[in-house]
Amino acid sequence: MRTISKTSINVALRNIMDFSWTEAVLSFKQNACKSGKKEKRRVRFRRISGEKYGSDLFIQAEEIIDKKAVHRNYSLHEFEKVLKAELLPECSAGEFFSAEGTMSLKKNKRDEISLLYSKNSVNTKTGCTTHDKMKKYLLPENEVAPFLVDLGIMTKEGTIIKSKNNKFRQINRFLEFINDILPQIKKIIKKKGKFFIADFGCGKSYLTFAIYHFLKIKENLPVEITGLDLKKEIIQECNSLAEKYGYTSLKFQWGDIENFSQNNYFDMMITLHACDTATDAALAKAVIGGTEIILSVPCCQHELNAQIEKNIRSNQEGDILQPVLKYGILRERAAAIFTDALRASLLAANGYNVQVLEFIDMQHTPKNILIRAVKKSRIEDNEKQLAAKEEYRKMKMFLGAEPFLEKLLPGGREQ
Repeated sequence: MRTISKTSINVALRNIMDFSWTEAVLSFKQNACKSGKKEKRRVRFRRISGEKYGSDLFIQAEEIIDKKAVHRNYSLHEFEKVLKAELLPECSAGEFFSAEGTMSLKKNKRDEISLLYSKNSVNTKTGCTTHDKMKKYLLPENEVAPFLVDLGIMTKEGTIIKSKNNKFRQINRFLEFINDILPQIKKIIKKKGKFFIADFGCGKSYLTFAIYHFLKIKENLPVEITGLDLKKEIIQECNSLAEKYGYTSLKFQWGDIENFSQNNYFDMMITLHACDTATDAALAKAVIGGTEIILSVPCCQHELNAQIEKNIRSNQEGDILQPVLKYGILRERAAAIFTDALRASLLAANGYNVQVLEFIDMQHTPKNILIRAVKKSRIEDNEKQLAAKEEYRKMKMFLGAEPFLEKLLPGGREQ
């Protein structure tokens, strides 16, 4: 137990900032409000780990005046300034709790501050609270992955670069979707001996390298991956990186989806933000080729939006969705949802078990829908396929739409 008696605000401030507290509470003298009634005021604090304020920590404050609560977050620098200028001069008492013990703050009638330290007999506080529970990533933080370093997501020490945190979460979220279907992947491998993956529109190939690292390196599965993109310089760079890491079963190819050789069979097809009808081209390629697993994050669904806009102009009356579709921004968002719903129905009609999932939280990206389709192991549930076809037909007729994906699939408009 240690005591600092009758010290100044500056000394008290330094001791508080140096003490490893996780929660705190400050009480204030009762002041008369306008009605003449004395108000009870108390401020509670929590030390939170997070990135919102540009540091590893920030302070969450809850100020209670009588029964009203006001919340605010401070960076450590902001908190120190407020503590010195406002809180310490005005408070009457306080307590700061840590895993090791408690620091109590007292004031005498002359406003002199004393600090009393006492140890806990049992550790009741375990450390800094996290704003979000610490997540165990499939591609962990602080575990150096060379491709993440070269692609500018991670430092050489294994720290995620703050401006790339959303990309890091996005990659891990995609790996979670693959991890969910590992049993199906292993079943295909057991049957065929290898597992072939095509990543259409791979771009800088953050995901392509991460998927290879997860399945080939960590899970030790016999996978072969081909990334496809239209930018030659990116393809050259990605091939160089794959060679640098010794990723012999990962290659990158220049070209578009339509001309991707049908001889290059693949068990899983991936598209991340393939723009507009490029998503449909990829889905059609997968369905026609008998691909077992489809993971697609669509982007920029303009095709159906243009068709709906044209139909609205020709039919101004009697459209039940007119209050939504007559506004450009609402029509655009609705068209994106309709497009993905029609895609999901078509995949179901072609023998896939389909899920439409949240890819990543809307705060990180507005393009947050993922379509996951896994081909049924045998011809079954024919009634469900027929029901999906009928759902698709009715929705298409209602919207007056001619989706591009339907035209690319066998049977065309017979879907």
